[in-house]
Amino acid sequence: DEASIRKLLEVMEARKLVDGMYAQMDQVFDNAMRQSTGGKELTPAQRKITQEGQAEIIALLKREMGWEKFEPMMIEIYRSNFTEAEVQGMLKFYESDIGRAMVAKMPAVMQSSMQLSQQRMSAVVPELQAIQRRMTERLQELCKTEPSPNCPQN
Repeated sequence: DEASIRKLLEVMEARKLVDGMYAQMDQVFDNAMRQSTGGKELTPAQRKITQEGQAEIIALLKREMGWEKFEPMMIEIYRSNFTEAEVQGMLKFYESDIGRAMVAKMPAVMQSSMQLSQQRMSAVVPELQAIQRRMTERLQELCKTEPSPNCPQN
Protein backbone atom coordinates (compact mmCIF):
# COMPACT_ATOMS: atom_id res chain seq x y z
CA ASP A 1 0.00 0.00 0.00
CA GLU A 2 1.09 3.58 -0.58
CA ALA A 3 1.88 4.30 3.08
CA SER A 4 4.22 1.28 3.25
CA ILE A 5 5.98 2.28 0.04
CA ARG A 6 6.30 5.88 1.21
CA LYS A 7 7.85 4.63 4.49
CA LEU A 8 10.20 2.35 2.52
CA LEU A 9 11.37 5.25 0.36
CA GLU A 10 11.89 7.27 3.53
CA VAL A 11 14.02 4.63 5.30
CA MET A 12 15.96 4.07 2.07
CA GLU A 13 16.61 7.83 2.05
CA ALA A 14 15.55 7.89 -1.58
CA ARG A 15 15.00 11.66 -1.45
CA LYS A 16 18.59 12.19 -0.28
CA LEU A 17 19.86 10.02 -3.17
CA VAL A 18 17.87 12.05 -5.70
CA ASP A 19 19.09 15.33 -4.19
CA GLY A 20 22.68 14.03 -4.12
CA MET A 21 22.42 13.28 -7.82
CA TYR A 22 22.55 17.01 -8.58
CA ALA A 23 25.90 17.47 -6.85
CA GLN A 24 27.29 14.58 -8.88
CA MET A 25 25.92 16.12 -12.07
CA ASP A 26 28.06 19.21 -11.50
CA GLN A 27 31.10 16.95 -11.52
CA VAL A 28 29.88 15.16 -14.66
CA PHE A 29 29.38 18.51 -16.42
CA ASP A 30 32.85 19.69 -15.38
CA ASN A 31 34.42 16.49 -16.71
CA ALA A 32 32.45 16.71 -19.95
CA MET A 33 33.54 20.32 -20.43
CA ARG A 34 37.19 19.40 -19.86
CA GLN A 35 36.89 16.61 -22.42
CA SER A 36 35.17 18.84 -24.97
CA THR A 37 37.94 21.45 -24.72
CA GLY A 38 40.68 18.84 -24.84
CA GLY A 39 41.74 19.81 -21.33
CA LYS A 40 42.45 23.40 -22.36
CA GLU A 41 41.79 26.05 -19.73
CA LEU A 42 38.71 28.19 -20.39
CA THR A 43 38.92 31.94 -20.34
CA PRO A 44 37.09 33.67 -17.48
CA ALA A 45 34.29 34.69 -19.88
CA GLN A 46 33.96 31.12 -21.22
CA ARG A 47 33.99 29.72 -17.69
CA LYS A 48 31.23 32.16 -16.67
CA ILE A 49 29.04 31.06 -19.59
CA THR A 50 29.55 27.36 -18.88
CA GLN A 51 28.90 27.83 -15.15
CA GLU A 52 25.70 29.75 -15.89
CA GLY A 53 24.63 27.02 -18.32
CA GLN A 54 25.33 24.31 -15.74
CA ALA A 55 23.34 26.22 -13.13
CA GLU A 56 20.40 26.49 -15.55
CA ILE A 57 20.55 22.76 -16.30
CA ILE A 58 20.65 21.84 -12.60
CA ALA A 59 17.75 24.22 -11.85
CA LEU A 60 15.73 22.68 -14.69
CA LEU A 61 16.43 19.15 -13.48
CA LYS A 62 15.58 20.05 -9.89
CA ARG A 63 12.33 21.64 -11.04
CA GLU A 64 11.29 18.87 -13.42
CA MET A 65 12.88 15.87 -11.70
CA GLY A 66 12.85 16.98 -8.08
CA TRP A 67 11.57 14.73 -5.34
CA GLU A 68 8.08 16.26 -5.43
CA LYS A 69 7.63 15.04 -9.01
CA PHE A 70 9.78 11.94 -8.62
CA GLU A 71 8.16 10.48 -5.48
CA PRO A 72 4.71 9.74 -7.00
CA MET A 73 6.40 7.97 -9.91
CA MET A 74 8.58 5.95 -7.54
CA ILE A 75 5.53 4.96 -5.48
CA GLU A 76 3.80 3.74 -8.63
CA ILE A 77 6.91 1.83 -9.78
CA TYR A 78 7.21 0.09 -6.42
CA ARG A 79 3.46 -0.58 -6.29
CA SER A 80 3.47 -2.21 -9.73
CA ASN A 81 6.60 -4.29 -9.12
CA PHE A 82 6.43 -5.40 -5.48
CA THR A 83 3.78 -7.07 -3.38
CA GLU A 84 2.92 -5.67 0.05
CA ALA A 85 4.76 -8.63 1.60
CA GLU A 86 7.90 -7.76 -0.39
CA VAL A 87 7.65 -4.11 0.63
CA GLN A 88 7.31 -5.19 4.28
CA GLY A 89 10.38 -7.44 3.89
CA MET A 90 12.39 -4.57 2.41
CA LEU A 91 11.23 -2.32 5.24
CA LYS A 92 12.43 -4.89 7.76
CA PHE A 93 15.82 -5.05 6.00
CA TYR A 94 16.31 -1.29 5.65
CA GLU A 95 15.34 -0.75 9.28
CA SER A 96 17.99 -3.30 10.36
CA ASP A 97 21.61 -2.39 11.16
CA ILE A 98 22.81 -3.87 7.88
CA GLY A 99 20.10 -2.05 5.93
CA ARG A 100 20.95 1.27 7.58
CA ALA A 101 24.64 0.65 6.79
CA MET A 102 23.72 0.04 3.16
CA VAL A 103 21.72 3.29 3.03
CA ALA A 104 24.58 5.21 4.65
CA LYS A 105 27.22 3.81 2.29
CA MET A 106 25.23 3.78 -0.95
CA PRO A 107 25.98 7.41 -1.91
CA ALA A 108 29.74 6.68 -1.78
CA VAL A 109 29.18 3.48 -3.77
CA MET A 110 27.19 5.39 -6.38
CA GLN A 111 29.80 8.16 -6.60
CA SER A 112 32.62 5.64 -7.04
CA SER A 113 30.59 3.81 -9.67
CA MET A 114 29.94 7.04 -11.54
CA GLN A 115 33.63 8.00 -11.46
CA LEU A 116 34.64 4.56 -12.69
CA SER A 117 32.05 4.75 -15.48
CA GLN A 118 33.37 8.16 -16.53
CA GLN A 119 36.93 6.85 -16.59
CA ARG A 120 35.91 3.86 -18.67
CA MET A 121 33.90 6.09 -20.99
CA SER A 122 36.92 8.38 -21.47
CA ALA A 123 38.95 5.37 -22.54
CA VAL A 124 36.27 4.36 -25.05
CA VAL A 125 35.51 7.80 -26.55
CA PRO A 126 38.32 7.75 -29.17
CA GLU A 127 37.16 4.35 -30.39
CA LEU A 128 33.52 5.51 -30.48
CA GLN A 129 34.57 8.56 -32.49
CA ALA A 130 36.49 6.35 -34.94
CA ILE A 131 33.44 4.12 -35.40
CA GLN A 132 31.28 7.20 -35.97
CA ARG A 133 33.75 8.55 -38.57
CA ARG A 134 33.86 5.20 -40.41
CA MET A 135 30.08 4.97 -40.39
CA THR A 136 29.74 8.52 -41.74
CA GLU A 137 32.30 7.82 -44.47
CA ARG A 138 30.49 4.62 -45.46
CA LEU A 139 27.16 6.45 -45.59
CA GLN A 140 28.71 9.17 -47.77
CA GLU A 141 30.12 6.52 -50.13
CA LEU A 142 26.74 4.80 -50.28
CA CYS A 143 25.08 8.10 -51.20
CA LYS A 144 27.37 8.32 -54.22
CA THR A 145 26.15 4.98 -55.57
CA GLU A 146 22.62 4.90 -54.12
CA PRO A 147 21.26 8.45 -53.80
CA SER A 148 18.28 8.85 -51.49
CA PRO A 149 16.37 11.70 -49.81
CA ASN A 150 18.43 10.98 -46.67
CA CYS A 151 21.68 11.83 -48.40
CA PRO A 152 23.14 15.26 -47.71
CA GLN A 153 22.90 17.66 -50.62
CA ASN A 154 26.23 18.74 -52.10
